[in-house]
Amino acid sequence: MCNAPGVSARVAVVGLSGSGKTTVAAELARILGCPHVELDALHWGPGWSEAEPETFRAAAEAATVGDR
Repeated sequence: MCNAPGVSARVAVVGLSGSGKTTVAAELARILGCPHVELDALHWGPGWSEAEPETFRAAAEAATVGDR
């Protein structure tokens, strides 16, 4: 849930690899008082091992469930 007045939706930051998406998203979340969910952190495990699709889906759902 965001602390910014009038903010009731999720924001998705999309861009090319290395373009600064995580930096922009983290700062935007900080300014708005919203949680920051980095999907790469949920998708990749130790040694850049890829999460199983169902594991990733469950982690993404758990991280994004709740009020919009």
